[in-house]
Amino acid sequence: MTLEIGIVLGLLLAAVGLFATRAQPVDLVTIFLLLALVLTGILEPTEAFAGFSSQIIIILGSIFLINGALIEGRVLDAVTAWLLRVAGGSVSKLQLTTMSVVGGLSGFMNNTAVTSLFIGPTMSIARKLKTSPSKLLMPVCFASILGGTCT
Repeated sequence: MTLEIGIVLGLLLAAVGLFATRAQPVDLVTIFLLLALVLTGILEPTEAFAGFSSQIIIILGSIFLINGALIEGRVLDAVTAWLLRVAGGSVSKLQLTTMSVVGGLSGFMNNTAVTSLFIGPTMSIARKLKTSPSKLLMPVCFASILGGTCT
């Protein structure tokens, strides 16, 4: 076993241990792992940070930013209130309404973005209706996939 293999295995075991015990936040452990691989010379800086220029990473980062802005701006609270008002507290009506909205939006927007936008309101509604979140989240995901096939 070479020194590089030993370092990588040691870092891997440390990361898995920190992930399992949740002693540190996942993002902090991940950044530490990346920096440790660069500082030990196992990865070149260009190799280590090449993934950050990937289109999907930029899209996901943008989705998180937009979601944060919508949460802070109380837009998602308005969406939640509207969905509850339209469905009238009925889980089946809520499923139909949510699926219609998500499916329609997915025809024009990125599926991941639409799904992530509706996770918060859907979880909030599930808590308010005292129902299992999976009864509402699975239809959201299916509608997003179905709407995405239109484009």
